[in-house]
Amino acid sequence: MRSVSYVALADITTATLTGSPIPATQVTQCTVIASVAGATLPVGTLKLQASNDQAPGFPTSDFVPTTWVDVKTTAVSGNGSYQITYTNVAYEWLRVVYEATSGSGGLVTATFEGVGPGATSGMAPGGDLAGTQSTQEVIGITGIPIESGAPSNGEVLAYNSSTQELEWSAGGGGGGVTAVTAASPLDSSGGSTPVISLAGTIGTSNGGTGVTTTSANTVFAGPTSGGAAAPAFRTLGYSDLPAAAVSIYAISATSGSVAIDLTAGSVQTQTVSGTTSYTATGLSATLAYNTAVVITASGTQTVSFDSSWKWIGLKPTSIATGTVAVLVLVNSGANATDIIASWQVLG
Repeated sequence: MRSVSYVALADITTATLTGSPIPATQVTQCTVIASVAGATLPVGTLKLQASNDQAPGFPTSDFVPTTWVDVKTTAVSGNGSYQITYTNVAYEWLRVVYEATSGSGGLVTATFEGVGPGATSGMAPGGDLAGTQSTQEVIGITGIPIESGAPSNGEVLAYNSSTQELEWSAGGGGGGVTAVTAASPLDSSGGSTPVISLAGTIGTSNGGTGVTTTSANTVFAGPTSGGAAAPAFRTLGYSDLPAAAVSIYAISATSGSVAIDLTAGSVQTQTVSGTTSYTATGLSATLAYNTAVVITASGTQTVSFDSSWKWIGLKPTSIATGTVAVLVLVNSGANATDIIASWQVLG
């Protein structure tokens, strides 16, 4: 199926491609906008053809050339407007031809704009634009035609694969959130704006404890032995606690008044080389300290203690040469009367 429109150049202004062809020798370049439409999807080729046939008594308005060549073509794949731009025109006549390969339809309108000697307007925009340089119209997006007509309020362009056009349609269709659901351990109240909450007890596999209550004095911990396993609530065992290394504090004084600092360490050492009198510092009403002082004598020495201390067993008055004794102090308050002392000579 073929439909044909001829160039009517007149004074080389924009013209409708209808009527008899006239010479195109005045044209150096041109743009053609052609509209193709049919009841069923038209598919074919839009051609810009040229001829150098000579008319008797040239030029004449009723002469129709018979020899045509294709100078520019573009594929037609649906109803819409298509554009052909042709530069370096070197022919006497121009025409537009649409050849269909499937579907029905043909040329509805075809407009021409050229430049050359005597031309009154510039080249028409190309690609997805139609019209003139001063009055442009978007007729497509990346080569996909836009249906003619103005949109209604709220309509958006959507691609229709049946017509292969971008068509105006109501916005907001599809893609909106209509309902939100949740899977365990989450729960959803439903609807498009739901309340998301935890669904009951969260198992250990989902990062929870697996219970809502547990016995007193238990901890959430892994197994007491063996390989890795799911944690559970249980009592602490000795194996759960790290081995504690106790630092030993050395008392530098060897005689005279010696104040034992209970906060310096639970194990302290001292060597006595003269008469020594002991007191205690660092007593606390809220913290209890158990301090053991390992004393070694260099010669037999006299020892004495704060008179306010309370003793378990005998209170010594001396330490023999070469003897090692352990002085244990336990405080239960902030005063010297709260010190409980004991003395043990090592064999």
